[in-house]
Amino acid sequence: MALKTHYLVQLLRKLPLGRSAFSCQRLSEEESNLLEHFRALPERDRIALRLLCSAIHRTSTS
Repeated sequence: MALKTHYLVQLLRKLPLGRSAFSCQRLSEEESNLLEHFRALPERDRIALRLLCSAIHRTSTS
């Protein structure tokens, strides 16, 4: 589970934040499966992962 969450965090870090234009780049099968896993998580876990990714993104770009 931890490994899957690690890859999920990496994938979510690639996605644009806010209202920026979404890239039309096609997702790989692995990335698509990870997004399906993300959608299946309880809402509180999805929110926690989004907040974690936002924090990582903000600290890595400053």
